[in-house]
Amino acid sequence: MSSISLKNVDFNIGDKKILKDVSLHVKEGEMISLLGPSGCGKTTTLRVIGGLLRPQMGKVYLSEVDVTSVPTEKRGAVIVFQDYLLFPHLTVEENIAFGLKMRREKKSEIKKRVDYLMNLIQMKGSEKKYPQNLSGGQRQRVAIARALAVSPKVLLLDEPFSSLDSNLRHEMREFIRELQKKLLITTVLVTHDKEEALMTSDRVAVMLDGKIIQYDTPENIYRHPKNIEVADFLGEKNYFKGNIKSYVFSNELGDFETMIEKKQNVTAMIHPEDIRLSPKLDYYPVKGIISGKKYGGNRSYYDVTCKEITVKVIADSSSFYKEGEKVSLGIDFKNACYF
Repeated sequence: MSSISLKNVDFNIGDKKILKDVSLHVKEGEMISLLGPSGCGKTTTLRVIGGLLRPQMGKVYLSEVDVTSVPTEKRGAVIVFQDYLLFPHLTVEENIAFGLKMRREKKSEIKKRVDYLMNLIQMKGSEKKYPQNLSGGQRQRVAIARALAVSPKVLLLDEPFSSLDSNLRHEMREFIRELQKKLLITTVLVTHDKEEALMTSDRVAVMLDGKIIQYDTPENIYRHPKNIEVADFLGEKNYFKGNIKSYVFSNELGDFETMIEKKQNVTAMIHPEDIRLSPKLDYYPVKGIISGKKYGGNRSYYDVTCKEITVKVIADSSSFYKEGEKVSLGIDFKNACYF
């Protein structure tokens, strides 16, 4: 295991700044995600950690040792890319053993290590198969086993599930997380998938425009985004502009109690799933009309028009509302996030 630290890292391609003063610390045995849209610098950050790219400014540390100038093969970090890069002319066991053979390990030790990893990735019996005869999920497992074969201190995953279908992607996320917990290997996952980052990571670093904007637990990232840009990236939200005076938030929908004493020109953010609906118009203080609906299986997504404002609501599909139906809304501004 190894901790990872980036300190004030800049990386440029010509005049274009890709990473801007990036600092990050990953504890030993921790799994974190670099989350952000395409082009924000996630993969560049991963490559800097792995030694494939050298920053123009800043330092890279593994277990508090400066490795900024240390070549990739001597860092103890391995990268699993999204296209796996398995050798098509080698069998599963030969792919896994490749790094060990390059190190000139004893044949008995190589066999022992390969057998262990085949059991670990739950593919015992597939040793003689070639990559083209495997499913996408199996190829991904082999790529991970090949990376783990050399006993790295750090595992770097560059959008490893992006080419898999949704069911297989969920299965592989669970597999990677269980594997990481079992081995306690320090792991960095690059992804643009919000659910993937929140479900698999101990902490999440949200990257936008070459900077880490917020680095926190999945719960805090989701419930308490640092700013509106982070909130927007994490999914659709409701925003209400207004002013707070004497613990009352006055906005387009009315006056509501809050936990803040006084603040001018604020925006309250509330998740769609935190707003409650009732067919009884006197049940909640805000009145509205269902102006749009999308059915999503176990959840339904509603647009509710209230005083010419559209409020997004996610409700359990056991509660059925029709377009045009009048409803009341329960909105708890005491638990809102204010910007």
